[in-house]
Amino acid sequence: MCLCPYMGYGRVIYCVDIIFWYIRVLDIFGVNKYLGPYVMMIGKMMIDMLYFVVIMLVVLMSFGVARQAILHPDEEPTWRLARNIFYMPYWMIYGEVFADSIDRKTRIHTPCGENMYDEDGKKLPPCIPGAWLTPAIMACYLLVANILLVNLLIAVFNNTFFEVKSISNQVWKFQHYQLIMTFHDRPVLPPPLIIFSHIYIVLKRLCCRCRKKQEGELDERDRGLSYYSCYSFLLLQCINLIATYFKAYFFLFPELTLSLEELKSLYEFEEQCVEEYFREKEDEVQSSNDERIRITSQRY
Repeated sequence: MCLCPYMGYGRVIYCVDIIFWYIRVLDIFGVNKYLGPYVMMIGKMMIDMLYFVVIMLVVLMSFGVARQAILHPDEEPTWRLARNIFYMPYWMIYGEVFADSIDRKTRIHTPCGENMYDEDGKKLPPCIPGAWLTPAIMACYLLVANILLVNLLIAVFNNTFFEVKSISNQVWKFQHYQLIMTFHDRPVLPPPLIIFSHIYIVLKRLCCRCRKKQEGELDERDRGLSYYSCYSFLLLQCINLIATYFKAYFFLFPELTLSLEELKSLYEFEEQCVEEYFREKEDEVQSSNDERIRITSQRY
C-alpha cells in the first residue's frame, strides 16, 4: 500500500538511477590490465555508433513516413501517429519484420471497392490506393538497413578494436593513472561524513591565507636579509652554471685537446655509427607489414 501518491514515481526514478550506478562500475575495470582496454573500446564504439544512428535515422524515417502515409491515409495527426512512424521500422532493424502484418490490409479486408457489397449485403470498405507498394518498400528498407548499414557498423567496430588493441598497454597505464588521480583529489570520507572533509579543506585554506599575510608583514630588516639570501643563492647558481659550461665545452669539443690520429679515429667511428643507424632504419622499413604489402601488390 502506497503512503504517498508520488511513491511510485520515486521508485521508478530510483530504478532508472541504479542503471547508471551499475555502469559506473566500468570505471573501476580500467585498473585491470585486460578489462581496461575493452572499456575504452566500448567508449569509442559508442561514439562510432552515434554517427551511425544519424544515418540510420534518415533511412528509417524515409521508410516509416511512406509506409504510414500509404496504409493510413485518413489518420488524424496525433502523437500516436508519430510513434507508429518509428515503432515498426525500428524493430525491423533487429530482425522483427512483423510478417503477419506485411499485407495486413489486403488479408483482413480481402474484398474491397467503391459501392460494392458482400454476400450478406454489407457495404465493403474502399481499397487503399498503393497498398501493394508497402511490401516492396519494406524489402528495399531491410536490404539497406539490415545488410548494408549494420555490416558497415560492424566494420567500423572492427577497425576501432584493432586500433585500441595495438596500444592496449598504453591505454591500461593511462586509465590506471587517471583513476588513481581521480580518487587522490577527492575527500577521504564518504557521504554523509564528507562534510568534515570539506570543513578541513576550508580551515586549511584559511590557515594558508593567514600565513601569507604574516609573511607579507615582515619589517624592512627581514626583507633585506631575505633579499640578500636570494642574491647569494642566485650568485651561487651562476657560478655553478659557469663551471658546468666549461666542463661541457671541453666535453663537447674534445678536438681542442685531441691529436690528429685520435681525431681521425673519432671521425671514422662516427661514420660507422651513422651508417649502422641508417642500416637499422632501412631494415625496419623493409621488414614492416606495409612495405611487404606494397612489394606484393607490385608483383601482381
